[in-house]
Amino acid sequence: MSSPHSRWWFRRAHVGDIDPAAAAEIAARLSLTLLLIPDSIFPLDTDDAARTFARNHLIPTG
Repeated sequence: MSSPHSRWWFRRAHVGDIDPAAAAEIAARLSLTLLLIPDSIFPLDTDDAARTFARNHLIPTG
């Protein structure tokens, strides 16, 4: 089930035919994995680095 906020965000991001519920689950699972297993090749040591990673790799661009 998707929230009104996620539906708004997906419309605004011009993502297309992606199921918001499926995308939210994938994002949640990936986020939890990165939090629970912090050793990574990605630089996630600071908040800014984590935001940059999310912006570059997790947020869909249209």
